[in-house]
Amino acid sequence: PALIEPLAAADAPSRRLAEAARSTALLRSDEAAAAVDIVCSMDQAAYTAWTGSLRAWGAPQVNVGGGNYLGELVTRYLLGERNYRATREHIAPVDPAALTVVVIDGPAGLTPRAPLAMIDSGPKMHQLLRQLIATGTSEGLTHEELAQSGVCEPQRWLELAQLDVAHACLLDDDATLGVGRYVGEWEINA
Repeated sequence: PALIEPLAAADAPSRRLAEAARSTALLRSDEAAAAVDIVCSMDQAAYTAWTGSLRAWGAPQVNVGGGNYLGELVTRYLLGERNYRATREHIAPVDPAALTVVVIDGPAGLTPRAPLAMIDSGPKMHQLLRQLIATGTSEGLTHEELAQSGVCEPQRWLELAQLDVAHACLLDDDATLGVGRYVGEWEINA
């Protein structure tokens, strides 16, 4: 939710990440007309009954027209009017004709004031996840290592690591709020 105005107004890295997400090459191309599949947490903590509203996260004036989970609300906020399909928790199967947006946080213990406080292995995991997004490859990430490093949803990272990536690019990342945040662009082999 830190990417949403007015919450992002006081945080330059959040504004920078939002701009990076909006300006990816895939969104500027013909892909912008494609269906959008959003993959995000569908945990109860990420749910709001206020459909399309970011009220539950401190921005009651922001309405994105649909969605009840934080990941889909943020995606709709960043991408605007699109052909959104039903949100799901898992990446597979990937529709090659659609734009798939995966919303997931990195380690949540990168600073003493982070949501999980400082976790010693968090910074190393942050670097490993940056590498995964930048290259499409990982050095044997495990569920246990991800969880012990403060990654709240390790399974989705493991799903990303299993994709056959044709092109990968880390557009931007940030850890100033104590949570690993990334914007990347991948093309995968179908």
